[in-house]
Order: sequence, then C-alpha cells, then structure tokens
Amino acid sequence: VVPEYSAQASLVAGDESVQAQVVGVTPEYAVVRNLGVARGRFVTGDENQAQATVAVLGATLANDLFGSDD
Repeated sequence: VVPEYSAQASLVAGDESVQAQVVGVTPEYAVVRNLGVARGRFVTGDENQAQATVAVLGATLANDLFGSDD
C-alpha cells in the first residue's frame, strides 16, 4: 500500500495546455504498481523529501504537450 493524492489540473508547456488527472505519489508507487518508465526515470526519494516540483508523464500526455519529436 502506498499513499496517493489525485486531482484534475491544467498542465502547460509552451503554447500547449491540457486538462489532466494529476496523481501525487511517493517513489515506492512505481514498485507497488509494477510501473515501468520508457524514457527518463521515476521520482526519487530525495525529490520527495525536498518536495521538488517534478512530474512523470504518460506517453499520450507527453505527446499532447511536447509533440512526437524526441
């Protein structure tokens, strides 16, 4: 069991803006939910401790905000 907090939010990158569900989690969330990250990495314990503003985006949301270029 891991904590999570869910809310709707407006996400903005440059001129792009989308409404999306945002889920606040701890680093253990990926292990408990058996999630993998295709590119980049999941949030870290240090980021969680520092309450850093970081995000892990799903493929569709990343494409909506940043396009399909790598």
